[in-house]
Amino acid sequence: EWQYVAADGIRTRGDTTFIATADGLRITTDQGETWRCIQATSRIAGGSTANKPDGCTEKIHSLPTEYLLALEVAPNGELWVGHLFGLSVSTDQGRTWRNLSGSEGVPRDRVRAITVADTLGRVWFATEREMYRRSNVDPAFPRVNLRLPGGPSLPGGPRALIPQPGQSWPAIATSYGLAAAEFDGSYHLYYLPAGDQYRPAADIWDMT
Repeated sequence: EWQYVAADGIRTRGDTTFIATADGLRITTDQGETWRCIQATSRIAGGSTANKPDGCTEKIHSLPTEYLLALEVAPNGELWVGHLFGLSVSTDQGRTWRNLSGSEGVPRDRVRAITVADTLGRVWFATEREMYRRSNVDPAFPRVNLRLPGGPSLPGGPRALIPQPGQSWPAIATSYGLAAAEFDGSYHLYYLPAGDQYRPAADIWDMT
């Protein structure tokens, strides 16, 4: 229990640290002395922790699943998590969640990465193969058709989305390398030279 941390799954805002794991979301405001542990409403734990201490000072069962795949903390304090069943957002530090649905453009699919690109409220997320974006005035997340050289889609699965300074298009870490955006929204793809032959070496899970 609490051993697996999601890729790019740690955020700090002021004195607060958020950690997305395969067993839920952990939040501390005192450098780990105490922890708020947020898990699934089903109360089905992923590990065997019966009668064993898990470090949780407070437990809340409010997530649709405890298996988290992505995490983002927006400038306004919203918590966004990607998981096995899509995307959820909380405005009260994880005590309650709104689970986004297909009517809002969010498929019931694994969400691998999330980023809030800027203070204007643009939110991006990626599933196993596709990208979605919502602007601050849009009620839903339309799918984004990326402009990529040599093909209509990313050459590998998205791992992380990182805002690029000065523009609204994020860089995309993928299982095949890095996709970096130009100011017009077109992307350049960067590969490790041995990436095709030695596939794991080209698999990027995080970036700064």
